[in-house]
Amino acid sequence: MVQERCAFAQIMSAYVTAVSVMTIAAAMVIAVSCMEGIFAPFAQHVLNVT
Repeated sequence: MVQERCAFAQIMSAYVTAVSVMTIAAAMVIAVSCMEGIFAPFAQHVLNVT
């Protein structure tokens, strides 16, 4: 019984770790896309000026 519970805890911790990693990755992707949305007009303006 104890071994089963330990395996369940390992599976749960692995699941939580995977979810947190995916959440961080999604947040980074959203941040990058937001930055691109903010900086794209400036970059376009600089490219037009030069």
